[in-house]
Amino acid sequence: MKKSNTRSRRHTFIGSAALLAGVALAPVANAAASKPIDYYDAALCKPPMTIDWGFKVYDAVQKLGEPQKPALNAAVYKAPKPIGKDGFESKEIVLTSDAIGVLVEGAKAEALASRYRLSLEKPDPLLRANITKSYARKLDNQPSPELGTVYIIARESPLFPGKTWLACQLLSRSDEERAAAMQGTTDKK
Repeated sequence: MKKSNTRSRRHTFIGSAALLAGVALAPVANAAASKPIDYYDAALCKPPMTIDWGFKVYDAVQKLGEPQKPALNAAVYKAPKPIGKDGFESKEIVLTSDAIGVLVEGAKAEALASRYRLSLEKPDPLLRANITKSYARKLDNQPSPELGTVYIIARESPLFPGKTWLACQLLSRSDEERAAAMQGTTDKK
C-alpha cells in the first residue's frame, strides 16, 4: 500500500510540468546520481535533470519531513544545514509542480540576477500580485522544447518576505501561450 501511495505522490509532483524539466533537460551521467543532492545547484538547473534525477531530488526533500511553510502551490522544507554559494545563503528548499529551488536570505533578486546573468522579466499576468521583482534566464540547451521552456529564475514575493526564490523552472507550452494571450490583452488596455 505504501508503494502505491509513494507513486501517487510522485504523480502529483510531476503535474502538468513533467517533473520540472526532468524530461526537458539533457540526461545526467550515472555518477551524478550517486552524489549527495546539492539543492542550490538544483536551483541553478545543475546538473541537467532527467526524470530519475527529479525523483531523487523529490525523494530526498520528502525525507526532510513535512513542509514548514506551505504557500500557494509551493511546499517549503527546512534544509538540514545552511546551503548556498557565491555569497548567497539559504535554509529552505522549495518544491512546486514546475520548479525546484531555494529561498535565499534577503531581498536579493537583483544581486542574483547580476551573478547568474538573469534579465528583468515583464510582469507575468499569471502571477501578478504574487511577484514584486522577477528575473529569469532561459537555459541555452532546450532539448525538449515541445514540453516548454526551462529557466533559472530569481523572484521576490510578499509570500516569502525577506527572502528571494531562486529556482529551476519549466514553463509549459500551455502556460506560455496563456501568458502571451493575457499579455496581449493587458497591453491593449
